[in-house]
Amino acid sequence: MAFIPLQFEDNELLIRFIFTDHFKKKNVNDTKILEQEVFLYSERYGVSLQREHYTNEQFCKNIARNIPSKSYAGFVLFTKKDFLEVIQDFLKVRSNFDAKLEFSPLSEKDACHANRKTVCINCKENPSHCDIFYLNPGLESHESNPKIPLRIFSRELFKRSKLIIDKNPNDNEYCEPLFKSLI
Repeated sequence: MAFIPLQFEDNELLIRFIFTDHFKKKNVNDTKILEQEVFLYSERYGVSLQREHYTNEQFCKNIARNIPSKSYAGFVLFTKKDFLEVIQDFLKVRSNFDAKLEFSPLSEKDACHANRKTVCINCKENPSHCDIFYLNPGLESHESNPKIPLRIFSRELFKRSKLIIDKNPNDNEYCEPLFKSLI
């Protein structure tokens, strides 16, 4: 039984699902992507990702297509190293900014597994799930909305990412390039 490590490797590939609402006027086109929105968090959760070493393209498409009230459009890929480099650059402008990657495998009803140390690749539900958690958005004294710096951070992380737009988002089969071949 192969357990998934809690720690991420520097070159580990991370996958973010993207949906039509990540595009201007829901026009799914690489020139219409809202870079500043891709890595924003929801009010209750972190920024949901998948760990490529412990999943596959078809599983990711199946999960993304079945998220209620979302219309799947594709994926955004980046490495842990990219994430850390964007943080280091961002700290030069916003010295109190803080974010982390955290392994948060999901079990039934999207609850985090009680013991992450015992999650294996073959576990049911979503063992490859992880999150970006923004510990401190790096607000400046004149700002009150944390989404202002997070939109800037999102744009910078997107610049280091690879976008995959699924040409056939309604098909059950994933037919785009393999994630590993793009990074």
